Amino acid sequence: MLTQQPGIMIAIVGTKTRSIISARVPNPVIKKEVKNLATWGAIIFVSGFGIWNVDNVLCSSLTQAKRTIGMPWSFILELHGWWHIFTGVGAYIFIALVEYLTSEEAGEPLGRSFAWPVGAIVNCSAGITTINGTSKANGNGHAKINGKGEGNRAAEKTL
Repeated sequence: MLTQQPGIMIAIVGTKTRSIISARVPNPVIKKEVKNLATWGAIIFVSGFGIWNVDNVLCSSLTQAKRTIGMPWSFILELHGWWHIFTGVGAYIFIALVEYLTSEEAGEPLGRSFAWPVGAIVNCSAGITTINGTSKANGNGHAKINGKGEGNRAAEKTL
């Protein structure tokens, strides 16, 4: 039962996070990217957990293989270190995602709100409308013109 608890907790957190995304992000394009980010955060974190379990089971074999390979390439088999990297990146994504979802920025395009690796995982400019070469957006997918949230109707008037 003890080995099942982390998986159950991750499933509960993932389910709750998806419901918060649905409630806080009305724009379907942005919602898709935010859910994609949550999915990748979970995959990265769970991969780290899996790597840690492999390290625990195969520790003596991995140590022997590392001695055979030698430096500098034996670091690849330092699964305990990879566990720290993967779970750290996965945890960062979830912490930053929760901060985004509970802030005033919830529903806004992800933009530059997140550090690496988020830009490599999702399209951070999804949901941004460009007017006259300037990117401006609010959470409902309508562009802001002159700081006013008048959206597409105002854009049509100016064209």
